[in-house]
Amino acid sequence: MDQFVPNKDPEFPDSALENEYRSRDAVFGDGYSQSSTDGINAHRRRPTLVWRVLDTADADQVQAFFDGHVGERFLYTLPWESTERVWRCTASRRRPTGPDRHQVTADLVQDFNL
Repeated sequence: MDQFVPNKDPEFPDSALENEYRSRDAVFGDGYSQSSTDGINAHRRRPTLVWRVLDTADADQVQAFFDGHVGERFLYTLPWESTERVWRCTASRRRPTGPDRHQVTADLVQDFNL
């Protein structure tokens, strides 16, 4: 499995992490209910990574990695974490912000498939 190692880390505070928690709830007729986690991977991370100022070469490197891994899993350690995880990129956006300057945004989702 490939590892994503950008030349420059995404920027703070522009990057964000959405946490998705799945649970199962059983509601009984007398108002009583029970909740439990939905499987062993009930906590899924969905970060949005933002590189605000990349030169053309660095923007090309980031974009080429995501373009070359459509639907594929890869390893990456978020800059604010110490644990490497498996991810998929679900969307990326690139826009020029000036001469030889680009902003790249990528939406990742944590992947638990085997």
